[in-house]
Amino acid sequence: MTKPRDQFAPIMDQLGKVEALGSRFQATEELIFSAAEKRLSEIEKEADSLTQEGVLTDGTSRDRYLALMREKGLLEEVLAAQP
Repeated sequence: MTKPRDQFAPIMDQLGKVEALGSRFQATEELIFSAAEKRLSEIEKEADSLTQEGVLTDGTSRDRYLALMREKGLLEEVLAAQP
C-alpha cells in the first residue's frame, strides 16, 4: 500500500528542481545588473573626462554620448553574461 506521503514525492522533487533553477536565475540576474551598474559608472566617468577635455562641449552632446554608451555597454554586458 502506498503511503500518502509517497504520492507527493515526485511533486516535491520537481518543486525542488524549480526552486534550484529560480535561485540560479536570480544569481545570474544579480551578476548582470552588478556588471551593468559598474559599466554605467565607468561610462559616466568617461563622459566627465571628455567634457573636461573639451571633446563634449555642451550638455546635449554629453547626454547623447551617455545614452549611446549606456546602450552599447548594457548590450555588451548582457551578451557577455549569456551562457
